[in-house]
This record gives sequence, C-alpha cells and structure tokens, in this order.
Amino acid sequence: MSYITLPSKHRIESFRRALTVGLGAQLLAAPVLMAQDAAQPASSSEPLEMERVVITGSLIPTAETVTTTPVEVFNAVQIESVGATDTLTTLQRLSPYFTGNGNVGKSVNNGGGGESYIALRNLTTLVLLNGKRLAGSAFQQGSIVDLNTIPISMVERIEVLKDGASVLYGSQAVGGVVNIITKKNYSGAEVGGMWGFATEKGSYKEHMEYASVGSSTDKATFTAGIQQYHSDPLLTKDREIPSLGIAGLISRNVNLPTYVSPSYPGKVQDPGTSYILAGSEFAVGAEGYRPGLTKPPVFPGHSFTSVAAYNAYAQEQLGYSPYIRIKDTPIGQALNAALEPVFGPDQGEGAAWPLLNTTLLNTHSLQSQSRVNAFADASYEIYGKRMQLYGSFLYSNTSADGQLAPSPVPSLTGTGINVSASDPNNPFQTDLGAGAASNPRVRSRFVESGNRVFENQNNYYQFVGGLKGEFENDYTYNAYYNYNENDQTQYSRGGINGILLQQAFTPNANPYLAEQGLSALTDASGNAVPLYNIFALSGNDPRTIDVLNATGFQSGVSTLGNAEGQVTGRPFELPGGKIGFAVGGGYMNESLSIDYDGLTRANNLVGYTAANPTPGGNRENWYAYAEVNVPITGPQMEIPVLHSLEITAAGRYETFDPGGDKAVPKVGIRWQPLDEQFTLRGNWSESFVAPTVFQLYGAPLTSADTVSLPEGTGQVDMSWTSSPNLTPATADNWTAGIVITPKAVKGLTLTFDYYKVSTEDDVFRVGAQAVANSLNELGSASPYAPGFTFIDGRKLTTTAPNQIQSVNQWLIGERPYANGAKQETDGFDVSATYLLPTDNWGQFSFSCAANVLLEYTYYDPAILGPYNYEKQFTDNGPAGGAQGTLPGFKLVPSLAWEFKNFTYTINAQYIPSVMDLGSQHPSNDPANPNIYTIDGSTWSVPAWYSIDMQLAYKFASKAGDEWYDGIRLAVGCNNITNKGVPIDPSSSEDNTDKATYDLLGRFVYFQMAKKF
Repeated sequence: MSYITLPSKHRIESFRRALTVGLGAQLLAAPVLMAQDAAQPASSSEPLEMERVVITGSLIPTAETVTTTPVEVFNAVQIESVGATDTLTTLQRLSPYFTGNGNVGKSVNNGGGGESYIALRNLTTLVLLNGKRLAGSAFQQGSIVDLNTIPISMVERIEVLKDGASVLYGSQAVGGVVNIITKKNYSGAEVGGMWGFATEKGSYKEHMEYASVGSSTDKATFTAGIQQYHSDPLLTKDREIPSLGIAGLISRNVNLPTYVSPSYPGKVQDPGTSYILAGSEFAVGAEGYRPGLTKPPVFPGHSFTSVAAYNAYAQEQLGYSPYIRIKDTPIGQALNAALEPVFGPDQGEGAAWPLLNTTLLNTHSLQSQSRVNAFADASYEIYGKRMQLYGSFLYSNTSADGQLAPSPVPSLTGTGINVSASDPNNPFQTDLGAGAASNPRVRSRFVESGNRVFENQNNYYQFVGGLKGEFENDYTYNAYYNYNENDQTQYSRGGINGILLQQAFTPNANPYLAEQGLSALTDASGNAVPLYNIFALSGNDPRTIDVLNATGFQSGVSTLGNAEGQVTGRPFELPGGKIGFAVGGGYMNESLSIDYDGLTRANNLVGYTAANPTPGGNRENWYAYAEVNVPITGPQMEIPVLHSLEITAAGRYETFDPGGDKAVPKVGIRWQPLDEQFTLRGNWSESFVAPTVFQLYGAPLTSADTVSLPEGTGQVDMSWTSSPNLTPATADNWTAGIVITPKAVKGLTLTFDYYKVSTEDDVFRVGAQAVANSLNELGSASPYAPGFTFIDGRKLTTTAPNQIQSVNQWLIGERPYANGAKQETDGFDVSATYLLPTDNWGQFSFSCAANVLLEYTYYDPAILGPYNYEKQFTDNGPAGGAQGTLPGFKLVPSLAWEFKNFTYTINAQYIPSVMDLGSQHPSNDPANPNIYTIDGSTWSVPAWYSIDMQLAYKFASKAGDEWYDGIRLAVGCNNITNKGVPIDPSSSEDNTDKATYDLLGRFVYFQMAKKF
C-alpha cells in the first residue's frame, strides 16, 4: 500500500469517511482533477477514527494515507476529464510511467488484433480486475491481458502500484500492478455517451454509449452496466508522415521503409539488373515506354533464360523491347541518384528498386474497432457482515478490422509458386520458381485481389463467486473462485490459395477450352476459369480472382481458473499500535490452445506466414502467502524522531507444474520522524514471471536464419520451439521515497520515489549461431543435437567436432526458448500538487508528475550485451531486445479550475528528444553506417508534446428536483495544437512510434451524461 500524491491521499480519506460516517464527498483526482479541501473535523471533540480499507500493495486493511509502497489512484472523474475510451490511453495521459513497446493499443495495425496491453516502466505488469486475475490473450501467447475487455464507463478507480508485488499477487507483478476497480454499492442509474472526430484529413470518428444501474437494501447490493464503443479506421494515406513518398522520404534523409515495396506487377530481374514492363506507370517518360502494354508478348517455341535475351529477340520480331531497365526510367534515375550514398552509383539488384508506395492502396494506420462490454456485481448478507455472498460477471466482445497491402510476390521460389514452360502467359517459356529455375526472377503483387484484411473477433468471459465476512477485533475472511475464458478468432482475407494458383497457371486439359485461354481451375459450378497471368500489370479475369481468393483463420482459447482463500486480522496491540496480518493460499490453472486453417498450416496461403497449431497445454500452480505489519512506534508514544515507525514483511511460496518452485520475500519500512508532514518509506522485494503456457507447450514456428559455418555463411531453416523445462524469471525490486505535506503551505504535496529493478533468467530465444556453434563443438553431445537433421535425413551420432561444414548439409535445426536473459532499470518518480481554494473564484488545482529514467539495459545470450536503451527508440528489426521509446523523462503537468458548476481542465504530456540509432545500435552493427538514413547517420527524434483541454458543466437546481438535475455536458479537444508525430526512421510501421506519439492529431469530442 502506498501513496504518491496529495490528491490520492484525499481520495483515500474521503473513501474512508464514506464508509464510516456516510458522507458523500466527491472522490478527488490527481494529477488532473485535484482533491477538495481536507475533511472538516468531526463535531465531537474526539478525533474521527478512520475506517481501515485495502488498497493495492497490501492485503492488510489500514487507515494510513501514506503507506509503505508507492500507489497512485485515478478515479472516474479523472477518466471523464481526459476524454479517453480505454484504460491504456487514460493512464498514458494521466501518468508518466507507461512508456515503451509494452504499452500497445489500437494504434498497431499489423498484428494488433484490436487489443490493448500495458507495461509499467516497460516491465512485465500484472493487471487485476477488482483484485482478481484475468486470462491472457490467446493471440499474444497467453502472456498479456487485453485491457479493452474492461468497460471504462464502469470503472470507479484505477490503482497503480509502482513496485514489485509477486509476494502478494504472484507471477507478472515485476513492474507493478494495475488494479481496476469497478463501481459497486451504487444506487441510481446513469446514461451517457461521447462522440468525437479528428479534424485532420480523412473521416475518423468514434463514439461510445453506456448505461449503468444500481440498487441496494439493508442486505443486498446490485450494480450492472453496459457499454458500446466504435471507432472508424484511419487510412495511412490520410496522414503525412506514415505515407511519405519516395521524394518526401529522401528529402528528409530517411531511407525507404518497407511500405515502399520492390514487389509490384510487371517486374522481372536478371542478376544485377531489374526490369519493368514497358506499359507500367513506373516506365512513364522512359525511352521505349509503351502505354497500353499490360502483359508481355509470348513467343511459342522459344525459351529464354534471361530478360536480356528475351528483350533482344522481341526487338528483332516486334521492333521494341517489352521490358525497360528500371535504372533507365526517370523514377529509377532519381532514386539511383538519391540512394547513391548508400548503395553506390549503380543500384543493380542490390537495392531491389522499391517503387510502389503501398500506403496509397488504402492500408490502415488505425484499425476500425467495435466493443460491447457488460459487467454486473452483486452481494448478499447471509448472516450480516459475518457472512456475505458475492459475485460478479464480465462479458466483452471486441471486433477489429485492419488492412495491409495486397499479397506480395518477392520471388516465385520464395512464395512457393511454380510457373511451367507450358503456361501460355509465360514469356520466357521455361520452368520458373519452386523446384525450377530462379532466373529470370519474377516479382509481382496480387493487386487485383485487393488488400489483405484481418477481421478479429474476441469474446471474453469472467465469473467470480465467493464468500467473505468480518468479525470483531478486525478479523476478516474471503474465499472465492474466479474463472476466465478468452475466445478469439481472426479471419485473414485477401490471401491467394497457392494450390489453386498452380491450377490457374495450367491450361485446361480439354484442347478446345485451352484454346479459349481457360485453365485447369474451375469455379464452384465446375466451370473452367481463365488462366491467371502473373506477368501482367492488370487485366486478369475477375472470375479467376474470385476463385483464387482465400480466407485463412486463426482461433485461440485462453483460460484461467483461480480458487483462493484469505484471512486478515489484528490479533493484539503493541505500544505503537495493533499488529496486522494476512495469510492465504490458492490454486490456479491456465490453459492455451491455438489452431489455424489448412492452407496456413501447409504454407499454401500466399501472402501469409505459415503457422502450426498448438493443440493445447495447461499449467497448474499452488501457492501460499503471508504478510505482517508491525507498528514499532506511534504518535501516542511521543518518542523524539520516531513519531511513527512501522515495518511490513511478507513471503510467498508457489509451486508450478511444470516450472518448479518459487519462494519470494518482501520487507518494507515507513517512518515519520516528527509528524505526518514528512514521511520516509522504502521497500525491498523479489518478484517473478512464470513462463507462459505457450513458451512451455507452443507449436514450433519455422524461420530462415543466417549462420556462419566452416565453408561459409548462408541461411538455414530453424524451428522455433517451446520448452517444458523453463523456470520462472526472478527480479529484485528496490524503492525508496519521501512524501512531504507541509502545514505551512496548505494544499501542497511533494513526492520523490527512487526505484531499481533487476531481473534474471528471463525467457529468450536461443540464437541460431549459438545453436550452430554448439552442434559443431559438441556433436551429438550438444543439447540441440536431438533437434538437428542433415539434408539426407541423418542425425548427429558422434561427438566429433565440425560435422556440419556447409549450409547445404543443413535440413532443420531448433531454436528453443531458454532462461538466461536479464533486464535492469532504475530511475525516480517526482510529483508536486497544489490545491488553491479561493473565496470568489472557486478552486484551482495544479500538479506535475514526472518519471526520470536513469538507465534501462537488456542482455540475453543470443545478442549478448548488456545494451543500453534509455533515451532511445529501438524497434525489432534494427535492434535486438528492442524496447520502443524510452525517453530520459516524461512530464505530465495539469491544471483544473472548479468554479460553481463549471470545471475546466488542462492535461499535457511532454516527451523529450530521443535517439534512433537504427542499425548502429550496439546489439546490431555499430561499426557500419545506419541503413535507415540516406547518409548513414543516426537520427535524433525531436521532442513532442500534446495539450488536452475540457470544459464541463453540471446542472443542479437549488431544490434538486428539476428534470435537468444530474446532467453533465462537456466539450473537449485532445492535442489542441495538432502537434504532428516525429519521424522514427527505423520504425517498422508508419515511420513513427504510434504507441508513444499521437498519430490521430487534433480530436474534438462531446460528452453527455444524466444521473437519476
């Protein structure tokens, strides 16, 4: 339990008063909306005894407002004030602690699935709902909780524990805990909604509607709510930075990203030379440009092994060359000159001539998304407060659609396509592609089949039921069962059926039909459809495309069941106060299964990566824990320099099957030397992360990895495998802080908290080169020998060294998960809040919170290290152990002015400049030029800020019985200055870090709510 800002303290005090004396004081917020004045003293001359409550970070109820561990609390008023519709966005706007690539929402189009994940300090973070665990996403290997399953309109408050907490909550609580508390004990009803739009190019809009109702009697309570949300997609071409063309990129010194593709219709290659069909838009202005030439002519009976030979023959027969060298086109010459500093004066095949800006094909930068969430909570007193039956239910349905460019064909061989010499559309009249000649190399893209569309459907269920009660002398008990199930399906549309594609290249066996240009492929009615011409720019028959279009699917189910019991109490009193304790234990079972369609399994869905199913696996764990709080001194003892001193200790033992055992301790201290104005606190604990079910049982994934062997370097096939022998990773957590609330400056609170987290034995993927080295050093004694097979099917049978001389001997090897990676980070959190009530102008609330990152390092045996990531942006392509954007500090200032029924708030974020080292990151290739910039230099990402404003009005008549009473209207504008995103050249998507910076731009919204 802890405290981070003065408003948090006031919110907690107000909450306790509500429990003790029934006051309806408004919960007050920071850093955005501040607390009202401290409570008035009780009318009695005796001090008001505060009700003890439980807040994340301790299981022992306490009446202290500044406790051992740092906790920040955000309530529903704050959530309304930022205009956010999901938990991740809310926390990123209200606090500076959620940076890095572990914090991802709907901004990710390629692979996002409409989910939202969070990582405090970019470390593994436990997410709880009302103190209960949730199941992870099946599509994220069951390791991450999707925050979008929780309806934001039903959230009463969010408690953020900024310290390791595995000792109380178990696995994943390394960075901390985010505990989302829903509304309960609520009487009345409320309906409301929001509607907003982006002011920039495009038609992006979003809206949310919700309703909640609650009732209570002397014995029973019931609260329920439902929420609906929808957002439109944001097309990439509607934002400048994500869709920069070749000229715009080059003028900014940015090398061409992957969305500027070298795979487009009409392109063929000889070794060292690339060609484009003379009718292509990329040939405009070149000598030999022939508008209207959409497919190359074919010369039956004449085969060619090069484009140059084909062109020479065509020149003789037709008087023109069907293919033009790309470097002879105006666009090729411009590109060649611009990229000369990187690739030299003659591009050749080295740069692959990327010319197609795929963002112009209506790809998405932000997915469209729809969510429906429902939540209910109920309790009933069976025997007064001594025995209460309680339960809750959560349902969430999320659908999200994203689009990528049409399926590319980087080469026939690499795509598994074979075009035979008998194909009447094959201008070279020789077998090409898989199992045949690789020259000429054919590149293309299935533009006529349309974009690849990802349709995601996620259904989440949670059921909680339990018994709890309290007795005299502060004893409580709680026993519950918590079941979660996450059912997910993704449909991948716009792919090409590779099996049927081969039939579409083959002339019909009936000579009459073949003469008509019909293929061996038939439609659903058995009618032959025209041949598909992969060499053409366009013009393929829609009937053929309709038959070739295929839909793949991925389905997954992740479940979590948890039974737990707990007892707390204060058995006796010491001179400093009562000792408090909590003991408990439980059982948990997690399972995961993932399946794919047959085409994906067999690598026959062109445009999509092959994948294997995970038929199912589960892990069980049993655990027990204990916590004790010992007050050494108290105010009543009047000891100098020891106004209040208490120590908290806790321990946990957990056993995993598979995974072994884990025992972790925690010790904390809270010291007020003089009085409540000055508090010192510190904690040390160990935390852990158990391997995911996928890491234990997941299906292998095949990749092509580069290795060096005695006879040279080349690519080999590696199978990425799971390992049931993994054990939990461990972490040391240290925090130390000061909280100052001087009476001389009423309303001022200052906090400072230092933290350090060091992890070891994190799970990583063993490097391909490490596997090859081990095989050649140890032979059959290598731990990777069972997974290796020679090209002729043999296995390693002796320990002789260097048995694998060449990549040509290699059929398959294995890269398993293993323990051995390490992370370390340290920094400090600071905040200042000031409440200024006035007689005539209402109340002003000022706050500023900052996270200062001193160091963030990562090491694993595959990439070595440790390498530093603080003050940098790193992405997975150019950097091993990439962490996203980790600024040196993040600043979140805010102002709130409450005047009569008006509330005006300003929230802001400031992120300083960071470095994008690109391929010069120490984990990659720091000795050579950065391949992500034209001149090979590193990149300084400029500082970025965002300012949000909201004006709200609450209607309230003096009598309180008018129809308009309880109505709240608000208008807001996020990113009011329309600050654009900075460029990150090494970013894998949209030329920027969308998880950190606001790609949407200025967003205007309206809120309306009515309470009954």
